[in-house]
Amino acid sequence: MSELIPLLFGSLRDHPAAAPFAREVVRVHKRYATEVVYGHRLCPFLRDVNRDFGRFCIAMTERPDLVEARAAFIQAESAIIHMVYPLVTTAAPDFERFGGDVGRAARDVWRATPEGDTRFGPEPPVIATFHPRLAGDRSAPHRLIGLLRRAPDPFVQVIPGGHYDSGTVLAPMHDVKELTPAMLEKVLAAVPPPPRDRAMETFKRLSPALLDEIAATVADIHADRDRSYAPYLKEMGFA
Repeated sequence: MSELIPLLFGSLRDHPAAAPFAREVVRVHKRYATEVVYGHRLCPFLRDVNRDFGRFCIAMTERPDLVEARAAFIQAESAIIHMVYPLVTTAAPDFERFGGDVGRAARDVWRATPEGDTRFGPEPPVIATFHPRLAGDRSAPHRLIGLLRRAPDPFVQVIPGGHYDSGTVLAPMHDVKELTPAMLEKVLAAVPPPPRDRAMETFKRLSPALLDEIAATVADIHADRDRSYAPYLKEMGFA
């Protein structure tokens, strides 16, 4: 969560209640980032909540809009963005599709950025979508992801793509017999290890008791969200 002032966008961004409401949105999501994501090591790249959550962009609109999201991505000028939709009640599958559209738009912006402009990171951006009612269960590693991404509000996380190691060209099989043992050892040492399956690692690490603890924390944060948002939602006509 960036300590910068959140970027507000959408048709209600200038409403008198928008700024104080945004502060509550940041507070609630900082709880989620601290107590759930960081507290249970669900993201290997999150080491400092205030820094690593990047720019916090809050959509003051009840309908996700791709044109607005693209403009907010450009205006935020950050390689890491959390685009939160606290007024949106769209079902999880529909919001996931919207998140995919945001990812494609962000990559289009990245490709059109002049060389040397580092605002959007060194790699094409990728996204992850969070929603309070994502489908998921404890039966398998990739089903578990839905449970762990039940954030207090729908949001799209935009981050730079991974940094990939350069490929290593190996000798053709018919040439291997030509290599000395020392040369062969050097070639094999250069082969990168297989990619880690972080979903499987998390699945193995989180015991049923820990998953119960996470579920209880998420439920408490959602209740906190409902209580603290209620006065602002009423003032903005969403009671």
